[in-house]
Amino acid sequence: MGEVRNELKKKVVQARRDGKSYVWIERNYGVVRGTAYRWVQRESNGTLYIDKRTIEHRPKQEDDYEFLKKCSALLVKIRST
Repeated sequence: MGEVRNELKKKVVQARRDGKSYVWIERNYGVVRGTAYRWVQRESNGTLYIDKRTIEHRPKQEDDYEFLKKCSALLVKIRST
């Protein structure tokens, strides 16, 4: 679902950039005008939320665990000196 939502956000923002009205966007994409306006404003501010669960290059939990183990070992070493 997140991937579909991301694509919809991108399409709505692009349609608005192309000069389409909010009424046109509402009729063709089924997105309420207020939501479309908010997405366009956030995209122009650089704060448009894109669901990152769909990005496949996330570090895995094992990588996080190994990183935490190394940090913990380094912290113990620093505190012991």
